[in-house]
Amino acid sequence: MDDPRPPRALVCADEPGLLHAVRVMLEQNGVEVVATVGTGDQVVFAARATDPDLVILDLALSGALGLRLVRALREAVPDAAVVVLSPFESLRGAAVRSGALELVGLRDLRRLGVVVNHVLGVHCEGCEDLP
Repeated sequence: MDDPRPPRALVCADEPGLLHAVRVMLEQNGVEVVATVGTGDQVVFAARATDPDLVILDLALSGALGLRLVRALREAVPDAAVVVLSPFESLRGAAVRSGALELVGLRDLRRLGVVVNHVLGVHCEGCEDLP
């Protein structure tokens, strides 16, 4: 029997506009945002507490340990897909080697909808409205 529960996401960002845009996009597409965190030291705790299907992590998050935080997330919630947001798209290879499924550039947040669709199987309505 299929799991009737909607996909669950943890969103980790400290910039209010980014947090809001990602949250709205996810919720409009049937993804339950189970928690949002604004500092790096809260990320692993929140992931363990909420057991999300998807973690969206802004690498510029205050107090984040960069790609070490991706590795810590993969250990804490190994079944969750981790998608990294960064202004530095050149970090894509390093992010993937650290355990992230993908890195999405902050200048191309519309692409986040494509990645979410791929990971969770949800269609991204309104992705063109992302910054």
